[in-house]
Amino acid sequence: MHFAVPGGVAQVCYRCGQSVEHLQQLTDEVVEWFEEHPRWTLHCTPKHASWLNQIECAFSDLQRCVLARGSFRSKDELRDKVHAYLWWHNERAEPFEWTYRPASWSAIPGKTSDGPD
Repeated sequence: MHFAVPGGVAQVCYRCGQSVEHLQQLTDEVVEWFEEHPRWTLHCTPKHASWLNQIECAFSDLQRCVLARGSFRSKDELRDKVHAYLWWHNERAEPFEWTYRPASWSAIPGKTSDGPD
């Protein structure tokens, strides 16, 4: 993977897992590798990182709408198609409203169903 990232890229963020337990499973060899490659940063996503769901949905839409059956003659053409899709999507975008409300929010006296303080 290290060799697949162009040298001109200043920072590479690597996301792993969804809990701190993954950090405990890292071997000394892996930790040493990250220390020797400072442009690479390891990030373990927190449990219940719901914002990631939205990012994954966005990439899923891009896959279905642009990439799935696309045929691109060059990287420039691929880039142009992705940019065109992003412009099209952003022109029609609407704010996302969370509808999930944990039961614990309404179980605490003085709290409303709209969420925590």
